[in-house]
Amino acid sequence: MLLKELKIFRNGEILRSINFKLGINLIVDKKIDGSEGSGNNVGKTTTLRALDFCLGAKQEIFYKDSEFKDNNTDVVTFFESNEIKFELSIESKSGQRILIERSIKTEGKPTLRIDNEDFGSLESFNNQLKNLLFMSTSIKPTFRQLMSRTIRNSPEKMSNTLKTLHNSTSNADYESVNLFLLGFDDPSLISKKQESVKELKKQKKTLTILKKNVSKVALEQSISIVNNDIKKKEIQIKSFKLNESYNEELENISRLKGEISEKSIEITKNEARLITHDKAIENFEGKIDDTNPDDLKMLYDEAKLRIPDLNKTFVDALNFHNQMVIKKVDFMRKGVSGYKDKKILLDKELSQLLDLQQKKLELISDTGSLDDYYLMNNQLNILHERKGQAMKALSMITDSEEKVEITETNLNTVSIRINEHIDSFKRKLATFNEYFSEFTEKLYGEEFVLFYVENNGIFDFKVDSREAILSSQSRGNSGDGKKKAQVIALDFANLLFLDHYKTTAPRFIA
Repeated sequence: MLLKELKIFRNGEILRSINFKLGINLIVDKKIDGSEGSGNNVGKTTTLRALDFCLGAKQEIFYKDSEFKDNNTDVVTFFESNEIKFELSIESKSGQRILIERSIKTEGKPTLRIDNEDFGSLESFNNQLKNLLFMSTSIKPTFRQLMSRTIRNSPEKMSNTLKTLHNSTSNADYESVNLFLLGFDDPSLISKKQESVKELKKQKKTLTILKKNVSKVALEQSISIVNNDIKKKEIQIKSFKLNESYNEELENISRLKGEISEKSIEITKNEARLITHDKAIENFEGKIDDTNPDDLKMLYDEAKLRIPDLNKTFVDALNFHNQMVIKKVDFMRKGVSGYKDKKILLDKELSQLLDLQQKKLELISDTGSLDDYYLMNNQLNILHERKGQAMKALSMITDSEEKVEITETNLNTVSIRINEHIDSFKRKLATFNEYFSEFTEKLYGEEFVLFYVENNGIFDFKVDSREAILSSQSRGNSGDGKKKAQVIALDFANLLFLDHYKTTAPRFIA
């Protein structure tokens, strides 16, 4: 896929159109009289940002400072005052063209369209671009991670050979990017490995937190001790004998508790009915006071027109209305009096039940034996609670250990499958290094090599000179000019590598 054309529209009219040609395309400041300009403010950075925006970047790249996170108010005002739209055409060698459309809106939903198909989110938009440009539907690496090596539009991306993502990006993320771009045979394995590494890190962190307060062995020993205490207490309770009369009284008390509960529920229902009826009466009484005579007069006058010989006067109609309301209120008050009488009766019955229960409790408690019985049961309950807490903590640790073990097994399985493709990958890496070392040698007389070191199961990719690798002495930090030449060499080598293997991937760098 090659860049073909970039169009920028303002309020429906073309503001700028850039046609790309095969080979190197340069943006220069050339004045009309033929003299050379300073090269500043001609739109180099803006063009790179526009390309990146069309290929899934967030719109804030146009106006948010990457270091201080401040917004450029002039640019924001421009976007707020105009409707800006971008169109990017990308074309394959066979002539197949993809049209990408995106708009910038400070309010409302912006345009996200590929070949006239609209997308509801930036994530789904980028997933489709990855499918079209890389012929891949794998979750990792993401399309935006891959594009960081295609469009270098920040100082970090232009000076860092491989680490073109955010500072917090893990080596696992970079591993997936490098393996993918260098043509690893099964990209889905890269995604699975990265997910397993991320999940394992999360689970180990959880396990560490769980074990920080108490060890698994300490919990197991504590549970063993509390189990013995529970057995002893259960035997003690079982051997404790209460007088048969006390047992009978306990049953009576239990029955009284049930009756008290039922009586309380009945009282609550009766009070709810009382409240409902009182509110209804209040509403009806308000109808007498709030009746608008004018409204009723209008209704009466209309009836008089329809029935000329109507023998009832307006006053008769008004009195009839009020009498109906009064009768309804009287009827409802009679119903309420029944609920009030029932309330008095229920309250009396509840009071009698509570008094009876209190007397029975006092009778049994005088002996002191019932207190001992209750105390032993409370102690048993406390022991069970302690056991439950310890069992829960132990279960969480055990479950966490099992999850770590399962994830480690999955990670090992994926790593074994990746190693099955390593020989093929090493041959591809060697091909890439043929181009890379040739470019670096031409640029500054020294051959550099891309390689990886396996670190905790992760392929950590590095770049160093051939002489430094053979002598086991790295050259360390290079100057800015040499570093940028290294970046250019890597990107050009990547283009030739893609052509060599006929890989489906973007054939452009910016």
